[in-house]
Amino acid sequence: MNLVKTGLPTIFALAALASLPNNANAFELEQVSARAGTLGVGAEVGIKVLPTLVLRGIGQGYKYNYNKTLDGINYDGKLSLGSYGLQADFHPPLIPLYFTGGIYNNDNKMDLTAVPSGTYTIGDNTYTGAEVGTLTSHATFDKTALYGGLGLEFQLGPIASVIEGGIYYQGSPKISSKVSGPIASNSTFQQDLAKETSQLEDKLDKAKYYPAITLMGRWKF
Repeated sequence: MNLVKTGLPTIFALAALASLPNNANAFELEQVSARAGTLGVGAEVGIKVLPTLVLRGIGQGYKYNYNKTLDGINYDGKLSLGSYGLQADFHPPLIPLYFTGGIYNNDNKMDLTAVPSGTYTIGDNTYTGAEVGTLTSHATFDKTALYGGLGLEFQLGPIASVIEGGIYYQGSPKISSKVSGPIASNSTFQQDLAKETSQLEDKLDKAKYYPAITLMGRWKF
């Protein structure tokens, strides 16, 4: 994800809102943070709306490669994480625990390329590597994701460390698959490929409830 293109405008907008004269609004710049976790690395800015309520603008992203076997086929995978949005934190008085929820523009996606082998079992039939060529699948999720979780903030002077955990709901994956080999236009193969794609969607469906664990270093104003 291009953090400058996506997340930073949200962050800067909140910072600009907080910097307006006090007689124009009741918002105060509360904190800036660097963050890293299962949704990627990024930055955020928070403004205080009420004594117990903080609104945060967040941008984050990351890319990494992995290997995975799905439905008997070995894949080289690439997970591209990218999201930006807003979270509202409720801080009960006198305790480090806070409750948080938010909404994100979601650009998480996965690319899967089958590792070449002698044969592929696709759908109900077996095909040779020469027939199939390269098998690739592309998975996307809902463009809007919802988030809910809990956090612990430990502050010493203006510096705070934070751990936050929750669920990032991004909907079920939508997968498209294609092959580069000569059998690509065969009608029977297309039926098998559609079935294989549906099975992939079932295998990856648990990703709709994405576990979000984040560590933050925070400067408090």
